[in-house]
Amino acid sequence: MNFFDVANSGLLFALVGLGIVYIFLQSVLFLRIALKRAKEIGIPRTTTANVIKSSAVFSVAPSIAVALGLAALAPSLGIPWPWLRLSVIGSVSYELMAANMAASALGFATLADASKSGPLPLGAIMLAMSTGLAGAMIMDLLFIKKVDAAAAKLKAKAGEFGAVGIGVLFFAVIAVFVAPLFGQGLVSVATFLTSMLLTMGQGILSRRPKFAWLKNFILAFSLILGMCSAIVWTIALN
Repeated sequence: MNFFDVANSGLLFALVGLGIVYIFLQSVLFLRIALKRAKEIGIPRTTTANVIKSSAVFSVAPSIAVALGLAALAPSLGIPWPWLRLSVIGSVSYELMAANMAASALGFATLADASKSGPLPLGAIMLAMSTGLAGAMIMDLLFIKKVDAAAAKLKAKAGEFGAVGIGVLFFAVIAVFVAPLFGQGLVSVATFLTSMLLTMGQGILSRRPKFAWLKNFILAFSLILGMCSAIVWTIALN
């Protein structure tokens, strides 16, 4: 039995499928509660119908990004586990970073090496990918109100500096994901810079009224074009 015999096993597909079904039923329940509440407070049915339609349309763009993320993770981790992670909670950048950290802790140079060694590393990788975000969710439940109140207080007292300080903290979090790319060779750096320029260009273009629709597809287009640029840079620099 090898790594992918477990990663793509029927049992794992069934367990992940149960989780996805649970989330789907939960969403349907919340929709019913929301519709009932809208009726109670007198919101017209046409208004709720329009909200549902617009929400469904705007959900297409994020789903494209999720599908691309699944395609990126599947060769290294199989299909069911990335499907669960990206459908419920998680992001491509976090999942890859957590998986690579777990593989490195087990003594493998890359995630690809871990997937060639047998099924045993898979459990550790799945645990590392799960516990990080689970811990964050628990911390949010316990401390998010206090953190939010402290941030609002900082903004109120420090004025513009407070707003800048919160922005700096946000970029510090992003730097955790970005910094490792600069140690993975010229292809990774070139792909990152290309993706950054593409994202900035689309953001500037979306400010024009004719291209306002682009705001909902920046992430998806940046992922697609960034992947294409990785192929180009790999050929050009190797």
